[in-house]
Amino acid sequence: MSSALPSSLLFSVGMSRMTKFLTIAITCFVLANCACGNGGRSGEPRDESAEAAAAQPGNAKTHRDVCDAKRCPQGCCNEAGECNSYVQQTKSVCGSSGERCTQCPQDALSCTVGHCVVDESCLEYCNDGCCTEQGVCMPFAEQSPVACGAASLCATCGPDQQCAEGECTPESVWLIIIRSVRIADKKGDGRHWDTSDAGGRLPDPYVQSGLNSDSLAFPEGETHHAEDTLMPTWSPKLQSNYFHTERSLLKNGLRFRIRDSDVGPDETISECDISVSLADLGAGSKRISTCGMSGLAMDLRVDFRSQR
Repeated sequence: MSSALPSSLLFSVGMSRMTKFLTIAITCFVLANCACGNGGRSGEPRDESAEAAAAQPGNAKTHRDVCDAKRCPQGCCNEAGECNSYVQQTKSVCGSSGERCTQCPQDALSCTVGHCVVDESCLEYCNDGCCTEQGVCMPFAEQSPVACGAASLCATCGPDQQCAEGECTPESVWLIIIRSVRIADKKGDGRHWDTSDAGGRLPDPYVQSGLNSDSLAFPEGETHHAEDTLMPTWSPKLQSNYFHTERSLLKNGLRFRIRDSDVGPDETISECDISVSLADLGAGSKRISTCGMSGLAMDLRVDFRSQR
């Protein structure tokens, strides 16, 4: 008597096993797709708002993280979080006081000092500048001794006078130079400044600076970035220098922002505002023991060089 099973029975067993295998495979496939649709792990709902934010350009920093009224007083903030100053603006990119840049209406004649000019006269909107004979508003940053004024018609300053924030002044002019800064060896949370595989562990610092005044866009000057150092130094040739009258410096002081140049978005190390005195100008330099509340940037040195 043969022990072999009938062929019909073998076929039936094989079909049963095949059906079971296909059922398991299809079930796994469906579950895997569901998990991917829910963020890659089963049971976790998708965060659509986070995904939308991540898809936007410059997702590492929001518009308000990098551009606001303090950092962009004479301009507007574009979608990339960058300050578009008055001199950079067009009818397509217009705004002031660090607000989001907007497009002017089709009937606008121009974008002047962050204002879409339609049919108003210059003196109706030119509060941060003076009006030329052609009716164009010239902001403070573009003024000179031959065209100076504030919310008025532009005027010519007298002999040996300079124009500072719309005022003619006989005071001397000073060149501002960032010389050096000392930075803490690690971040406030204890991490190293540079954690990329390609770089070292030290920062690549640079300094932005300008007058501490809402009437001028910040920064006015910026050093080149130094590589892998906690104590960078600069010469006048390695930075964008700028000038201010003695009156402006004594009245407003200066603002500094120390940053770390990174492969991705640059990181702000510390910020501070300082006052400037006649003694500082007479000494030709000033050292700030701690720039910012965090203490991450210390011993900042700025030089003053008379241009008169």
